[in-house]
Amino acid sequence: MELAGKCKITNRAIFRFEPAMNGRKRVRFLVVDDHVLFCDLLTHFFSNSREFKLLGVAGSLSEAERILEREEVDVLLINLHLHGETPLPTISAWRKRFPSVRFLIMGATAKPSVVAETTKWGAIGFVSRRDALAALLEALRRAAVGLPYVSSRLNPGTRSKSSDLLPALSPRETLILRNIAAGRPVRTIAENLGISTKTVERHKENIKIKLNLRSASEILREAVRVFPAEFDD
Repeated sequence: MELAGKCKITNRAIFRFEPAMNGRKRVRFLVVDDHVLFCDLLTHFFSNSREFKLLGVAGSLSEAERILEREEVDVLLINLHLHGETPLPTISAWRKRFPSVRFLIMGATAKPSVVAETTKWGAIGFVSRRDALAALLEALRRAAVGLPYVSSRLNPGTRSKSSDLLPALSPRETLILRNIAAGRPVRTIAENLGISTKTVERHKENIKIKLNLRSASEILREAVRVFPAEFDD
């Protein structure tokens, strides 16, 4: 991850990306990664943050679990290839044990198939190691309030036309799905389309029924699969 973004790596540099807090509590997050230098840089960078509180850095799943048991964690940022193995099955189990925690995946390559797989196991977002610091901060902010985030570096690869993939959806439902793929919340979708939030929710329910999906996370996964190039920069 390009920690510097567009500024130097100093304790004060992070403030350039942070809005005024206005009484809001800081986002409490935990990092699970086995790259020592990267973790040291993150620890240094967030040490004086007014918006984020880095609770600790765990080098293994067992260490992370101990921290989750004793700390109030909002977001867990975890390496997709921890010690060469995937943590996704563990994340799925943790979602049941720690329902208030949102899981944010960090990987080297943002491929649609990879992002969709992490969503299936319960991750709320995906950050690329090539992303700038500002992207990580935005991902943490969104995850903390339950909103999805996917790296703008997502590589769309090859895909069929959406009209071939989603013949059952109406034009409005397809547009709603595009907005979901872009990571936009219901209120923003409603404002952009000039409709009510209840109407957006009704369209989402129709999408779920027509595509035989069971949850909001499955809708997001399908949106990522069909519209991998729709994410906001």
